[in-house]
This record gives sequence, structure tokens and C-alpha cells, in this order.
Amino acid sequence: MKKYFKDADLLVLLGLGAIIYFQMAWTQGFFHDGYLYAAFGKNAAEGGHWLVPHLTNETYPQFFHHTNFIFILEGLFFKIFGSSFIAARFFAGLFSLLTGFFLFRFINRKETHLNLNKVGYLALLIFFLLPPLMKKSRFPNLDLPLMLFMFLSLTYYWKAFQESNWKNWLLSGFFFGLCALTKGPMAVWCPLIIFIHLALCRKWKLLADIKSWVSLLLGLLVFSLWPLSLYLNNQFDIFHQWYQFTFISSILEGRGASTPWYTYITFLFKKTNPFFILALVGIWHSIKEFKDKAFSVNFLFSITFVVMIFTLSTRGLKYSNYLIPSYPFMAYLAAFGLKKLWTSAEDKVLPFFRYLIPIFGLVLLIFPLTNVSKRDVELFKSRELFGQISFSPKRWVNFNGAYPYWSVANLNGYIDGTSTINIVSDTSIDLNPTDVALVKDADVDFFLSKFSEFKKFIYFKKRRVHLLIPKSTKTDFISL
Repeated sequence: MKKYFKDADLLVLLGLGAIIYFQMAWTQGFFHDGYLYAAFGKNAAEGGHWLVPHLTNETYPQFFHHTNFIFILEGLFFKIFGSSFIAARFFAGLFSLLTGFFLFRFINRKETHLNLNKVGYLALLIFFLLPPLMKKSRFPNLDLPLMLFMFLSLTYYWKAFQESNWKNWLLSGFFFGLCALTKGPMAVWCPLIIFIHLALCRKWKLLADIKSWVSLLLGLLVFSLWPLSLYLNNQFDIFHQWYQFTFISSILEGRGASTPWYTYITFLFKKTNPFFILALVGIWHSIKEFKDKAFSVNFLFSITFVVMIFTLSTRGLKYSNYLIPSYPFMAYLAAFGLKKLWTSAEDKVLPFFRYLIPIFGLVLLIFPLTNVSKRDVELFKSRELFGQISFSPKRWVNFNGAYPYWSVANLNGYIDGTSTINIVSDTSIDLNPTDVALVKDADVDFFLSKFSEFKKFIYFKKRRVHLLIPKSTKTDFISL
């Protein structure tokens, strides 16, 4: 390990990743899932909701859409560093940094037998420069840890493929289990890819090896810790609801709107070009090597990338974050493809970035990409104004979908556990003196006629939305 700390080029590249992922980390605002997952970690650390994730009593009092493993890790992280936007960003970004480090470490190990000078540096550089990964690494989500655990599982499998010993197989199975604990059925990629690779390489003895099956069993046992803990705490219904949501609603019935099969391919061309094209070049050369009976890791990584894209493309619901586990494999294949097209690539590219990265970091310190909240500005400004008038709302009312509900509910749940409810025009409900309401401009007169105890407080021009507060609160009208 000491040799990595003495590797100046590696440290410079890791510095690039840190600059990208943690630059202005204290900036407020996440994608709405980021608020939700940060809230689960916070409520575990501060409220003791370790076994079953919890947002508020009204919204996700018992969250069953995902397992609790990553939220436990996040809660432990918050226990040490406190809950804040900067801590949440660091928790997320560290998974990408660690994946990058293990990608470099694996490629440069003699046991990997790649015999490609400095291709690990190119792969790490490309990995950090993938635009979708830059974006997703700046807020808590489940796909970043899934990426790390899946990469480790498959690279330990590769070591077992070369040297079938218990250590390699058990570590592969252990990280497969962590994949399952992180995002359930997406962990199936690990045994599926391993089976396809062994079959194509015609390594039937390895497939029949008892160690490979013990590895699979270990992964399932690791995953079973979650339902077992629920059972022992009389909350096994959470596992049943998770099964219904994940396998019945999402997989079998096809939750969400369907998109064309080529959605991911189009996304990769648009968002990661030219790296995607270089990866295709790498895959082509990997296939040529395989035809020559050269069983290198290039072919395993090619199978991994192709299987991930193919299986995701067959699903109706396609979110860009589902691609995240494929990025370390894509980065290596792109570096391999570049090396095949330009044999001296590392000698030309790396010296350039060796001097550019420190300059890039200094420029970002002086001219940051972002230093103000660009998400949910209205909600943060409202909270700032509430503080100025010493008013603390206990519940937010979202009338006729005036504001995206999950942004309001998840942010409120993360910041202070404030409740959020949706109501429509014909809803019969009594509002309280500690409520606030978000109402569209077109609905504000109707709302005030129905709830005369409220008045206009803030008007958000861009959204054409009013924030209303009780008349008992002494304050003037503000337009933003």
C-alpha cells in the first residue's frame, strides 16, 4: 500500500477526483432522492431508525423500497462527522473515489497480467472525467456503493479464475452479498456475468468447483442477514413489502413509464462521448483477443459492460443512475481502446494532466462551478425568511401539486423532520396555525376563500407559486 502513496501521478489523479466530487460540497440542494437517503442516514444516527428507514410520520414512516444497509453505513458516517450537506456529499463521493482507486490498483497488479504500460492511469483519468458519474457522485444514492461492491466482486472472481483458491472465491461471494444488501436484484449481475464468462471460456471445471458454489451461497447468506434481523425484531412484514414492491410491482408488472430499448445507448453517446466510442473499440479488440484464445481480463470486462447494458435495455423503466455500476468497466475498456489506437497515449496524455490538474484545482477555488443552491431555491429561501420572523412551520401543505411533492417532503424530512402533505381542491381538512401552504398563482384566490385564516407571504415568480402563512404571523408580503 505504501507504494501508492509514493506514486505522484496516482495522487494527482486522486486529487482530480476529490476536486470534482467535493468542490463546494457545502452547497445546499440535492436531487430529491438525495434528500431522502440523507434523511434515512440522519434519522438512523439521531433517531435510532437503523433497522427500518424512516422519513416522517406522514411520508415513509417505514420505508421498504430498499434494504437498510447503506443507510446504516451513512448513519454511522453521520455519527462520526455529523449530518450536513457536506458530510452527505463526502459520504457519496468516497464510494466513487474508492472505486477509482481499486480500479487503478487492480489494473496495475502484476497478477492481472495486462502488460499494458500505465493503462491504469488512463483508466482512472477517464473514470473521473465521465460526466454522468461527476453528477451522481455529488449526492447520496445507492448506485455508487453498488458500483464499488460489484467491481470488487467481479475482480476477485477474476483472481479466482486465474487461481481458484478459497480466499478469492469467498471475497467474490462476500462482495456479491454486499451488492444484494445494497440494491437487491441488481446483484444478480455478479453470478450471471460469472456464469457467462465461464461458459464462453469453457471452464466447466471451475463452474463445477465447490468453491464457486460456496461463494454464491456466502453471498446469499450475507443478504439473509437483513430479513433475519427483521424477523427477529417482529418486522418481517417489511421484507414482504419489499419483495412485493421490487419483484412484483417493479420487475414483473413494470413500474413506471416505458422508454425505447436504445435509451441507454443514446444516453451514453450523448453524455460520455468519446469515451463510449473508445470503450466499443476496446470491446472489439477484446473479442479479437478471445478468438486468439487469450483469456485476459479485457474479455471479462467486455462481457460485464455488454451484459449490463443489454439487461438494462430490456427493462421498460430506464433511469440513468442504473448505469453507474458499469462505469469502472467502461473506463478501463475506453483506456484499452485508446491504447490500441494510440500506443503512446499515456506518454502524451498523462504529462499534460500532471500539470493541468493543479491549475484546474486552483481555478475552481477562485471560480467555483457552483457556490449557491440551484435546486429548490424557493424552499431554502423560505426557511431563511422563517428564521428572520421566528416562525417554525410544523407542516407544509402542497395544494394541487403546486411544487414537486417529493422535493418538498424529502427536503423537509431531512432538514428538520417537518411533515408534508398533498391536498387537492375538494379535500376536506382543517389547517393549523403552524401550517404553511404552497399554492399556484391560479389557485391562490380559491385557496384563500376556503382557508381565510391564511395570507400571502412569498411569491416565487419563476414557479408562479405562492407560499401562504397564517394571518397571525406578523410579516409583510415578499416577491422573489
